[in-house]
Amino acid sequence: MPGISFYIKTDYDSAKNMAEATLASHGFTLEYIDPYNCTAERGSKTATMLAGAFAGKKNQHLVLSLNYSAWDQGGQVFNICTANTGMAAGVIGVSRLQDAFTDITNTLRNDFTQNGVYTGEAPY
Repeated sequence: MPGISFYIKTDYDSAKNMAEATLASHGFTLEYIDPYNCTAERGSKTATMLAGAFAGKKNQHLVLSLNYSAWDQGGQVFNICTANTGMAAGVIGVSRLQDAFTDITNTLRNDFTQNGVYTGEAPY
């Protein structure tokens, strides 16, 4: 699954709070597996399975995988990647997933930059 690693010069709590706020603004609910790993989910799995692309952009089921780790140069590495393919909603669903992921990562990049903590990124 495609993903991005963001390198940010801040502490764990600040990184986590910024990422959570961004994802919440995009309609995602987070569920932590442990303090450093979680999934972000939005939309309805049932509606997506039953209606496919007709479930709609905001109701299509999307899942992201997130994790945080210490960065050896100080700060945090925040990894985000898609955790589903979008295929339950067909070709349109795959495209919607890619568009949503791009939108979310652009917003994260902007938020990290505006907070003065963004130092770079790499494919994940």
